[in-house]
Amino acid sequence: MKFECTQCGLCCTNLGRRDIVIALKADRQRIADRQDRDLAWIEQAYFERNAELSDIAGQDVYHIKDNDGRCVFLDDAGLCSIRKYKPYQCKHGPDRFFPSTMAKSYECMKGFENAPESDIEREFFDQLFSGD
Repeated sequence: MKFECTQCGLCCTNLGRRDIVIALKADRQRIADRQDRDLAWIEQAYFERNAELSDIAGQDVYHIKDNDGRCVFLDDAGLCSIRKYKPYQCKHGPDRFFPSTMAKSYECMKGFENAPESDIEREFFDQLFSGD
């Protein structure tokens, strides 16, 4: 079964300690460039350093901030305000990252099994641990 985003916003409104969106350095830089801001400003405004993952990776790892679970990039209509340049993890969908966990929470993920490791996941983690 192939996942297709319905733009329901559920995976963008249930962020917190368990569900996070990691933003690669390239993601953060792209957002800074598109918003004509400097990277440090973008990181402070929209991202939070994840101490646990930073320790594992041996470098700074950031995740998107949330307001009571709601992604800071969601607009008033519940749509992604940066969808044309959203982070890698968002671009490739919740079906690629922790699908069995999300299937417990989201109706749109019902029927998905843990997919075998894909090129998308390998590329994501390669970038994460390389600092790119």
